[in-house]
Amino acid sequence: MSMLDRVLENLTDTIILQNPLVFKGTVTKKGGTFGGIKRMVYEALGTATAAKTFSIAVNVPTGARIIGTQLKVMRVLVSSDGGTAFSAAFATGSTQACGTAVAYAAGTTQNTFFNPNAATPVTSAVTTITITGDSSKTFAAGGTVRAIVYADVFVT
Repeated sequence: MSMLDRVLENLTDTIILQNPLVFKGTVTKKGGTFGGIKRMVYEALGTATAAKTFSIAVNVPTGARIIGTQLKVMRVLVSSDGGTAFSAAFATGSTQACGTAVAYAAGTTQNTFFNPNAATPVTSAVTTITITGDSSKTFAAGGTVRAIVYADVFVT
């Protein structure tokens, strides 16, 4: 156990960071006499097929509380019938939108905090994200979108 782990294990005070922090990985906060809560990062890449939708298997587990989602078009999306934007929504385990009117251009990003008042933030099944061409437009095969989902899970 590192020194930082020992500090975080018994942490009861607020930590103030003086410099910007880029968070990658997990943070565990132990609580009570057992267990704790862990902030997890789930990341996956989805590849467009010649269809109106495609999926990104982020695989957020059942019982996780979703915090937010980041989407990024990695390889330009192309539409076979004039589409220029897409929407994204959790398809299983949760049903909330996580991106609207996102442009097909490579490098386009969309950051969305999960709204716990609009839909349940706790997943009821392993969660995936569905990408849908706006106005029922069809994707050409080959473009890619990366999704990062931040969620809290209990640890025992």
